[in-house]
Amino acid sequence: MTRDEGFLPRLGSLLVARRPSAAALDEAALCLVDTLACILAGRDEDVARAARRAMAATADDGPARAIGCSGGMPIPAAALANGVAAHAIDLDDYEIPGSTHPSAVVLGAVLALATARVASLGDVLAAHVAGHEAIVRVGEALGHGHYLAGWHATATIGPFGAAAACARLLGLGADATAHALGLAASASAGLKRQFGSDAKPVHAGFAARAGLEAALLAAEGIGSAPRLFEGAGGFLALYGTPASPGVAAGLARDPARDGILVHRPLRKPWPCCAYAHRAIEATQRIVAAHGVAPRDILGGTIRMPAPHAAVVAAPDPRTPSEARFSATWCVAATLHDGEPGPASFSPAALARPETRDLMRRLRLEPYEPRPGLGDMSPLAPDTVAIELRDGRRVAATVDEVLGSAARPLPESRVVGKLLAAGGSASHAEALLRGARGTPVTELLP
Repeated sequence: MTRDEGFLPRLGSLLVARRPSAAALDEAALCLVDTLACILAGRDEDVARAARRAMAATADDGPARAIGCSGGMPIPAAALANGVAAHAIDLDDYEIPGSTHPSAVVLGAVLALATARVASLGDVLAAHVAGHEAIVRVGEALGHGHYLAGWHATATIGPFGAAAACARLLGLGADATAHALGLAASASAGLKRQFGSDAKPVHAGFAARAGLEAALLAAEGIGSAPRLFEGAGGFLALYGTPASPGVAAGLARDPARDGILVHRPLRKPWPCCAYAHRAIEATQRIVAAHGVAPRDILGGTIRMPAPHAAVVAAPDPRTPSEARFSATWCVAATLHDGEPGPASFSPAALARPETRDLMRRLRLEPYEPRPGLGDMSPLAPDTVAIELRDGRRVAATVDEVLGSAARPLPESRVVGKLLAAGGSASHAEALLRGARGTPVTELLP
């Protein structure tokens, strides 16, 4: 393959030629701890259990294992199981250019491969850096319009990241890596219409498995067309929009600047759609400043950008998955629980009549943000206003989401997520600051 033929060959060359900086590897280590926390927190969800049962039925025991589980399974099956568990309660990280959940997909695939082929911690971290790089560069080419059009970008862009990461872990050259990316392109699928259903976390599993399989196929010499992004019928024409920046934008950034540092993962403090997070924090600020209790509330409004509101508009959630995509439920649960956690989205919580009554007194008010703003722009903030029975109206506005580059989630809270999910401080310390040459299987919960 001539490496100047198209976007994917050039991206493959870039990924193989570069070596991640120490800072990028450190950021990847935080991603690893955070994602392990999400996998452990999500592994006992019904959808994660069902995914493991389905994958266990596909073949005899294989060399890979799903994280946090005993017994082996085929490597692609473990990748799917890891991806589903990592995304099961929507506590995993996300990134802005592609609007994906990158680490659930990339590490879901990488950890499946690493448990079967005994890779070092350093190799896993370097693979993750490569996978994140591929995701954000594809995202830079497509632009946010891809997500707004209705594609679930975790499922459409995610396979590129898993393919790039697994190609790196397998030691593939530039041509084979480009072929892996091209094969992953043919597995790009997933609709936002699935949000609020079990299919959403399964999308992350599909993407992890597809990218891993693409890399394994490429390692055996299976090729793909070189100009998949360009021209009529190409990936950009089919999946992009008239406003898509294009392949030049996906290759514009200096290769020496690690994508995982330029577009850092946004780590979540709460297990629900990130578009509800600013409203959650605004609610917490109101409670802290005014001592508001649920019994004091007459009603309230949640004002947020229309593209966000369209995603978290579930008015009467009946399942945990639906509740994670209901801004009114998220605010009501915050008023009830203070710090919304996994239990706030459980069937028991959804059955609480007092929280449901409070939710029904809240209104979602979308507004149109200024044209040209990026996803989660601080120039398009969220405002929660509460009307109290004593006649007062109290409000708070949050512009920069907790977990963003401007307000990163502290390491202590990332480690706290792992501890809350059943991991240990020693696991976290070993993954964050242990010897990078240690087999990663020795460091996993």
